[in-house]
Amino acid sequence: MCFCILCNQEVNQKSYTRHIDKCFIRFESQVSYGSNVKSNIEGLFCDNYDRTNNLYCKRLKVICPEHSRDPKVKIYFFFLFF
Repeated sequence: MCFCILCNQEVNQKSYTRHIDKCFIRFESQVSYGSNVKSNIEGLFCDNYDRTNNLYCKRLKVICPEHSRDPKVKIYFFFLFF
């Protein structure tokens, strides 16, 4: 057993990677990255328009947890610090 570095929950080693992915998405979804101007760089940012806040999403397109069901890049940078 080991502890999650994000939520400090005790997690089985076999399911640790899956837990970190889900935990990261949960915490990342709580933070808002937005701008009222659409990006000039095609394909880098999510740029999904939110009508309720009148903002464009400014997360990187490949790891946006709100507008992409299956992220194309896995986030494993947490392991670099241990």
